[in-house]
Amino acid sequence: MSLLGPTAGVAELEGRVTVPGSSEYGVHDTLRFGFTSTLSQIKNSHPLEASERLCSNLEPMAGLAELRVTQGLHAPLRLLNELKVTRRAGRFPCLHSSGIGTATILGTDERIGFEDFLNDPGTSELMGEPHVMIERAFKLN
Repeated sequence: MSLLGPTAGVAELEGRVTVPGSSEYGVHDTLRFGFTSTLSQIKNSHPLEASERLCSNLEPMAGLAELRVTQGLHAPLRLLNELKVTRRAGRFPCLHSSGIGTATILGTDERIGFEDFLNDPGTSELMGEPHVMIERAFKLN
């Protein structure tokens, strides 16, 4: 008798959905895809977290509205174009990009937040095969 019940058989296992980043056995492939993040599975760990996230989303828009009033329409348009260019510039998937251009335009390079010391990709232990990562990014396989 299996743990899934007396009627659980091969037919039930054939129709399962594979999770991205998992092997053919349904287990997360840590070697190729790194450690899984439980942060995305947790809603809010603190009551102020949702308020902080909302404030951080609305703050750039308030800054752009203030720029439009003080310097005219060209200033926010120029900043938005510069932001689009810095976000579009990328590297190979196996190389970490710091995003310093985007951080400078948004002003987040002057602030210290949780992501600065708790989520530093430069110190992570993720190491993948460069050829596999590039093939996946460019959909060559």
